Amino acid sequence: MNPLVHRRLRSMVEACVDGELDGPDARAVRAHLRECWWCSADAQTHRLVRASLRRGGDGLSSLPVTRLRRFVRGLDRA
Repeated sequence: MNPLVHRRLRSMVEACVDGELDGPDARAVRAHLRECWWCSADAQTHRLVRASLRRGGDGLSSLPVTRLRRFVRGLDRA
């Protein structure tokens, strides 16, 4: 795959996972995730982090939950 196309699609993975994309961009990212191990791993990590935060950290102590939330905020800014 063309590195520039890969980079463009990779930049849209989180938005696609969060349901913020539709139309041709969403279809392109989903197709890319079926073929690219790296991007599909990033998408799965994003899903797991979001799910964990929605569950409130599953009873973890507050420090790991705080760190996880800080990590996700960093993902949102990236």
